[in-house]
Amino acid sequence: MTQKIADILSEIHPLARLPQEEIDAIVASASLQTLPKGETLVTQGQANIPYVFIVTKGALALYDERETPHKLTGYIKKGEVFGSISILMNGGT
Repeated sequence: MTQKIADILSEIHPLARLPQEEIDAIVASASLQTLPKGETLVTQGQANIPYVFIVTKGALALYDERETPHKLTGYIKKGEVFGSISILMNGGT
């Protein structure tokens, strides 16, 4: 499993540019999870996100819940990152 996590990280910019000892530390604390389709991962403003999620299969759908019915506003797709770090990675900068 650790090699699979390392392989995933090697494909994510800018994580792939980290020194090897940093990659090793991330791999040591990382886990792979499968979420059921339709599960709500987080609701904006209601919870802190203590993790970084990397989508490796499928997509995360983003909804604006202020609208009725909820309005689909976008997706986080395979190879993209979700969580606090996504602010830093916006547009690859």
